[in-house]
Amino acid sequence: MLPLVVGFLFLIFLGFRSQFKQIFKDYLKYKIAFAGSFLVAISWLALYYIHHPASFIGRAGQVSIFNPI
Repeated sequence: MLPLVVGFLFLIFLGFRSQFKQIFKDYLKYKIAFAGSFLVAISWLALYYIHHPASFIGRAGQVSIFNPI
């Protein structure tokens, strides 16, 4: 979702270059709220991945196109 937001902000910048400072000020608190919630959500997933790496890569070996079975 973060790349979509960055792309959307880039399009806003291209379309409203003269009004960019005002637009940035208007949406600043929403951007901060999004970034904070994104970091909270991804931190739990990152911690789980650090403690259980086999959960993420274990299934990939079973469904690989190189699996002979």
